[in-house]
Amino acid sequence: MKKAWLKKLLLAGETIFGLILALVIIVSVFPLLPPFKNYYHSRTVLTGSMEPKIPKGSVVINQWTDQKKLKVGDVITYQHPTDKTIIYITHRVVKIDKTGLLFRFETKGDVNPAADFNLVTQASIEGKVILMIPLIGYLIEFFKTPVGFVLLIALPLLIFIFKQTRDVWQMWKKRQKRNKTAKRKTHKIPVVMLLAFAFLAARVSFVTYASFTSGQAAMTGV
Repeated sequence: MKKAWLKKLLLAGETIFGLILALVIIVSVFPLLPPFKNYYHSRTVLTGSMEPKIPKGSVVINQWTDQKKLKVGDVITYQHPTDKTIIYITHRVVKIDKTGLLFRFETKGDVNPAADFNLVTQASIEGKVILMIPLIGYLIEFFKTPVGFVLLIALPLLIFIFKQTRDVWQMWKKRQKRNKTAKRKTHKIPVVMLLAFAFLAARVSFVTYASFTSGQAAMTGV
């Protein structure tokens, strides 16, 4: 009973872990594939400025969108350059300033009391948010660390090795049982054949003796 329960628990854990891992890989890799490259991006939201619409630790999928198609209320991800790095910010468009062919967007986090200081142009916009996946961003950020990277490779590999070893062990045990059964059968077969041969020999001897006796009786008139 305990073994069956443990097997079910292990299977459920493997299934859940496999699904989460597959989702992490898909979210991380698909923007790099040729059909989606430069048109789709995935980013992890590390702050709570867009809660509850986009909780902290979520992953957003951004689709490149022409500035003419953006409107007030859309959530966009844009680059905010600093002295050393480029920070990606995901905020909502609250105002659009059109000056000829130039569009400048004023953005704001839903929980922030004021709008962002800098206006955003098309050159800084990575894309419009089209999908949000909660919590998965924590795993993606963890897998970016050395420990997470090792677990991403080592843990599935260990599970695979364990399953393969278990399957090989079970196959070997079944083969050993079949070999023992075959040996027992091979020992039984000669005994059965000897018994059958002895029975047939006795039968033939009896029939021959009976025929010979009846023939002798007929000849002597008994």
